[in-house]
Amino acid sequence: MARRDGYGCGRGHSRRGAARARTGSDGRPGGGGPYRSRRGMVLGVCRGLAEHLDFPVFWVRVFTALAIVFTGLWPGLALYFIAGLFMKFEPVLPVHSPDEREFYDAYAASRAGALARIRDKFERLERRIRRMEDVVTSRDYAWEERLRQRR
Repeated sequence: MARRDGYGCGRGHSRRGAARARTGSDGRPGGGGPYRSRRGMVLGVCRGLAEHLDFPVFWVRVFTALAIVFTGLWPGLALYFIAGLFMKFEPVLPVHSPDEREFYDAYAASRAGALARIRDKFERLERRIRRMEDVVTSRDYAWEERLRQRR
């Protein structure tokens, strides 16, 4: 049942449907770990935990507010913001394969490293294309074509 009153996942999605849409290669919701939700109120920590645990976000927020009040304002808020700093954002698109999961985890951990791997891959592809162009545009290729036509 979709809840639009701010206490469920909102936006017309059911809690279980959102968790199933973000199932990773290991079959667990969230793909193996909690993510910060992109639709959260403050940093997305509570919504991300709620989606990972398949629990109503309202109760996670209530528990978080009570923990902040009962531990004192400073330690509770510090833990919340530390969790917000160390949790990765949820993927924009659902991850369907282990290769996609590996790339997303690498990109979230080190964007420069992920971009360097992509650059290396495209450089290898460019070298292959250049070799193919060299073969096709070489004089030997033209002779091969002429010989095939005479047969």
